[in-house]
Amino acid sequence: MKKIILGSLLALPALTFAAGPCGLKGSIKERIQDCRESSGINNEFQLVVRTSEGHEVYQGLRTGVIWSADLHEGEVNYLEKNVGTICGTDRPEFGGIKGKWVLPSVHRYIQALKYGVQESLPNTQDRYYWTSTPHSFYVNSRYIFEGDKAYKADRKGNYKFSFWEVDLATAHVKCIIETID
Repeated sequence: MKKIILGSLLALPALTFAAGPCGLKGSIKERIQDCRESSGINNEFQLVVRTSEGHEVYQGLRTGVIWSADLHEGEVNYLEKNVGTICGTDRPEFGGIKGKWVLPSVHRYIQALKYGVQESLPNTQDRYYWTSTPHSFYVNSRYIFEGDKAYKADRKGNYKFSFWEVDLATAHVKCIIETID
């Protein structure tokens, strides 16, 4: 949640106001216009919704992908919380946007890395996220997205992703809508 801090030239304490809800109804374009905020490289990520609970939903302008706020459970075990289908239920973190919410693939995260997802989406830095992409050999593993700001491509432009055992590890969850009908 963005905060506006007002101070004065006098030695009065600064006042902090949290930005209020926006984008709670209408089309995606109408919601973005209502919120009027963007972030990331070339303002790639546009704020679509900010709920009264502080959940923020963004859209990548070049990709059209809608990114949810982190699910409120925090770090979860993949099997225990049934992460493979957790995005398929209506959740407050989606800001009232209806659509086919899914767990992002590792390829969506790679694409988002090019546009500064770590700096753009709230709370993404220094967190690990489950992806929907299974490892090709270790069938009980999923690739993990590392939100570390220092996570960069190698000299050839490739990203290396870790994979974790689904029954042993915990990570955060973010959901996406690939396209809006």
